[in-house]
Amino acid sequence: MALNIVKVTELTLGRRVLQLGMNGADVVELQNLLFQAGFYLYEIDGIYGVLTLEAIILVQRAFGLKVDGIAGKMVINALQKVESRTGRIIYTVKSGDSLKGISEKFRVDQRAWRSLTGRGNPQKQIYPGMKLLLSRKMLFFWEDKPLDSAKFEFSGQLKTIWNIKENGFLEEKEQADDSDYQIINAKSEIWQELMESQTSRKELFKQCKSLKKFKIGLDLRAASGNTIWQWEKWLRELSQALKPQQIQFLILPLFLNEQVTNRVFWLSLKKWSQSVKLILLDHRIALGNNFELSCFSENILSLILKRLDLELATRILLLERVGGYDWNQALGSWRELSFREVKIIHAAHFQDSKYDVATGLTTIQYLSREEAHMTIYRTAEGWQNLLKQVSKSNLAGIAIEDFQKLGVAGSEMIKQAFAITEGFD
Repeated sequence: MALNIVKVTELTLGRRVLQLGMNGADVVELQNLLFQAGFYLYEIDGIYGVLTLEAIILVQRAFGLKVDGIAGKMVINALQKVESRTGRIIYTVKSGDSLKGISEKFRVDQRAWRSLTGRGNPQKQIYPGMKLLLSRKMLFFWEDKPLDSAKFEFSGQLKTIWNIKENGFLEEKEQADDSDYQIINAKSEIWQELMESQTSRKELFKQCKSLKKFKIGLDLRAASGNTIWQWEKWLRELSQALKPQQIQFLILPLFLNEQVTNRVFWLSLKKWSQSVKLILLDHRIALGNNFELSCFSENILSLILKRLDLELATRILLLERVGGYDWNQALGSWRELSFREVKIIHAAHFQDSKYDVATGLTTIQYLSREEAHMTIYRTAEGWQNLLKQVSKSNLAGIAIEDFQKLGVAGSEMIKQAFAITEGFD
């Protein structure tokens, strides 16, 4: 049998790791991708020279990858995925441009722009040919829109409209606009029934078909972790029943510790994503009855991104809430705090507050009725920190509950962080 020998210079893109000094057909493919994405504007000659090296470094900086100038699998995936490219705007400054004018065109604050090369500060000076980087993210509001929503861009509004009752029947909680993203949820025992009873599942699937004209999503946060093994099969069955419509989004509790169930969660996340368009992760629910300070001791985005590959990250949104948590250390119990409660505690114990730059969270330890408490929350500085991290990450964006509580300042913080991209159809 004759061997089909392929020269190194004839390999297709992805068959080898590319770096400075190499040449070949795969380098040509790489340069074409770089050109289409706006990172490389020079001759496509198939030679991995200094200009190609600089373009790869720009890609790595833009997508938050390791900066080493080497075009490996992660770099190539970032360039090939349309979702990743549309998550950023690369703008080349033209003669006569001003940062104010560019910002008004893209409806963001001037502080949202970064220099793509990492050299120079756009807020201080821009010049013709300078490449500016602007992140584009999805922004959803949970239940309530901001007070100034009429003049503020956002991707969509999520509302809990449907409750699943016994035997798989749907109950409408309130009337919704066709433009709303309608959430279906259920109590823990109902999710348990659905996982175990094929009859209940069939009834639910039948009822969901009547919602085909709406944009619907599933809230599985109340589902028991003991049923996590069945989620993939259940989602696949529902997805088949709804065809050709796809489930728009899935809301899941974010598991952060290393128990077996939680490892299964992270290993299964990619499979679940095949049945839906986007996944919202809520780390609050992972606390359960066992309040774990470890959930707040590390940067939440870093914890998520460690467990996600680039492709999956671009389909994940972080679900956050304006408010806080109070941990009663004497009783070993915790509760969620409203934004108003947080403001009262903050005002009363301001001098004891400690802000952690790494996590973006503020903590206050105090005594109430001789019981030790710890309150954890985000100040305006903490929200700015979080939104900037989202803008630099590869996540699709963020959904925020009670965003209107931040007032006009909240809208300004968004504009300082990223541009808003549209929701999904």
